[in-house]
Amino acid sequence: MHAHDVDPVRRGCRGTPDGHGHVLVSAAATLLGFLFFAAAAVVTALRSRKAHGGDSALPVGLSFLAVASLARLDPVEQLLIAKAPSATYEVVKHLTFTVGAVAIIAWVHTALTGRGTNFLLLWASAAAAAIAMLVLFIANDPWTNDDLTNQTSQKPWMALYWLIYCVTGGLAAGAFGVSALRASRAHGLRYGWGMAIAVLGAASGTAWAVVSLINHASGSSHARESPLGQTANALITVSTVLLCIGGIGHLVLAIVRRRRRQEDLRALHDHLASAVAETRLDSSRVGLAEYHATIEIMDALAVLARYSSVSDVEHVRAAVGDASREVHLAYQIDIAAARRGMDDQPARSEDWSTWLSDDEALRRLGRAFRDRTTPESRQRVVEQVVGA
Repeated sequence: MHAHDVDPVRRGCRGTPDGHGHVLVSAAATLLGFLFFAAAAVVTALRSRKAHGGDSALPVGLSFLAVASLARLDPVEQLLIAKAPSATYEVVKHLTFTVGAVAIIAWVHTALTGRGTNFLLLWASAAAAAIAMLVLFIANDPWTNDDLTNQTSQKPWMALYWLIYCVTGGLAAGAFGVSALRASRAHGLRYGWGMAIAVLGAASGTAWAVVSLINHASGSSHARESPLGQTANALITVSTVLLCIGGIGHLVLAIVRRRRRQEDLRALHDHLASAVAETRLDSSRVGLAEYHATIEIMDALAVLARYSSVSDVEHVRAAVGDASREVHLAYQIDIAAARRGMDDQPARSEDWSTWLSDDEALRRLGRAFRDRTTPESRQRVVEQVVGA
């Protein structure tokens, strides 16, 4: 999550080597954040559109976070300072960030509960937060183009402004962290490390919200340059970098997983389609090939299941030894295909319904055909069991 503390520390540190280094790191994090949020907003919007009714709260939230990050880039910030009323450049960042945070909270709520986003409630909540902050800002005029953090020490009502800003940011980071943790555990370390890194970024973002709120509550006229202010700057920079790395990693891993899933299912489909040719469908229409392939797999398995004896699994285990269930089933499928060729349907067939309803199980079964068994080994077991 971005926040106003991502801005380069323009005052009080630019003249020192360490301060200049922090400026460069913060600026790089801001640019990275903008590119990531903008790209993620486009990708998630396309996925939401493709899902025909998929939840669009996430691309909405990412879009506002991208705008907030854009407003922190130095050329844009300088343009706002030159053309807009005093301190407007700060408020633009804060309001867009807050609206984005509210949308992220709504998206996480949908992801965790399975309920569709109530967009009326989402926009009402985002508008209420933004309007309240804007009213507080206007009511406490006049302002200068100095950092807003350092101007609020003598304006007690601005504590509500910072409370809304920090609490929404902290809740969004915390909620996203919970969602990312669940995703990381679901995919395991091999495919979930991207979300694991994002969890660390979300934790840093939550810590930023707490430290930043305490810093604003201190009433210091040099809140940004205080130890708490510098800590908040470091936390949000770390959060931005970790969220970007984790998000990009998750996207790359998702592409890898999808490609491997397609390869596994293709291996399963090709094998079954050759064994039960009558289950093939017309896949000439664009976009239906993958869907039809899944239907053909399930239809072929349903046909072959009628030719699989309940005793086959024991024969396979005796022939190949202990192995995973999908490896045993790969041998059973070829045995059933051989029986079907001889029109020899057993009196008691095995129930394969579990495999017909589990996409992940089908993927593992495809992997068993692809690289855990060979045509020669399967043919040998078929000859041992049915004498084909």
